[in-house]
Amino acid sequence: MITSLFIDNFKSLQNFTINFSNRLTVLIGTNSVGKSTVLQAIDLLSYFGTGNLKEYSSKE
Repeated sequence: MITSLFIDNFKSLQNFTINFSNRLTVLIGTNSVGKSTVLQAIDLLSYFGTGNLKEYSSKE
């Protein structure tokens, strides 16, 4: 199980770490703080895991 994720130099995220709960992790914050960017980084990692980076780059 993944317990944390470090993101650096991805869109607006610089030197960012998120720790995941054993149960549920919720992203809460005001507009423009990076909630969607965290989800996009996780999405990109899933494409790395499947080796499907061409598909990821074509959906943007």
